[in-house]
Amino acid sequence: MAEFAPEILGRVAVYRALSRPDPSNLGYGRSFSSVDEDEEFPTVEEALGLVTANGDPFTDPLLSWNFDASVEWYPNADTIVAVGGYCKSFNGGFDTIVRNETFIVDGMEIEAPVSTINTSSDTSTIYGLEVSVALRLSYLPQPLDGLGLKIGYNYANSDFEFEDDTLAATTSVLNNETIVQNSGLIPSADIFGLSKHVLSAQVYYQIGKLNLQGVYKYRSRYFQQFVSTPGRVRYVDDTGVFEARISYDITDNIAVRLEGINLFNEPRVNYRGATDDFGAIQVYGSRYFAGIRFKF
Repeated sequence: MAEFAPEILGRVAVYRALSRPDPSNLGYGRSFSSVDEDEEFPTVEEALGLVTANGDPFTDPLLSWNFDASVEWYPNADTIVAVGGYCKSFNGGFDTIVRNETFIVDGMEIEAPVSTINTSSDTSTIYGLEVSVALRLSYLPQPLDGLGLKIGYNYANSDFEFEDDTLAATTSVLNNETIVQNSGLIPSADIFGLSKHVLSAQVYYQIGKLNLQGVYKYRSRYFQQFVSTPGRVRYVDDTGVFEARISYDITDNIAVRLEGINLFNEPRVNYRGATDDFGAIQVYGSRYFAGIRFKF
């Protein structure tokens, strides 16, 4: 950290980080896609079909080098303006690998292709920009001096690639040697949960024991895995929700609170595999919460 002036601070950080795989991605189950009791297959191999792995316990963690830098300006006691940038380099990615595995069916050893997601040796990067502004209009005459606002924006981009385990590019391996590389039907996805644009804007009014807040949250489209089939690609469309909160301190130890979430009933729209392949729309409606807080 460096102090360029009494009201201007700078921060720089360089560090090494490790990201462990999600526990749901470390399973060792197998799913058989072609088993049908009502259908007759000429061989047991055809009955097994393509076997999908529900996770890979040998998945390696992702390691990254990280560089962060920011400048913060404090023009007065009620205001902060901060701008930051970051860059992260990952020494890993994910590939869809198809290998033959041996299964024992009625005492017979049967080989079948198994599709798994493995950590690759690729290098990926993510870089972004953050802007934060917070101020209280304390210079206004009463009772407007309790007004304030907070705005935060983040832009992020990455060349990370995640391949769908059924529709994307696959690599077939036999005896630990690559034999076939198949082109994918859909493009690869980005980092799980990464939105290019994330915005949060809050207006509040605080005077005495009363606190009113209105919050708008927006995030652009992002990739979200399924829990049961983490190798499948699913996108969640752009989403913007509005929330409101009211709290009042009855005494120093007792406060009441009322909160409303998704007040305008913003739906969640999912796309399966590609951003133009509609999957489902989910409507959750508005939700309201009321509570009382006691401090002893």
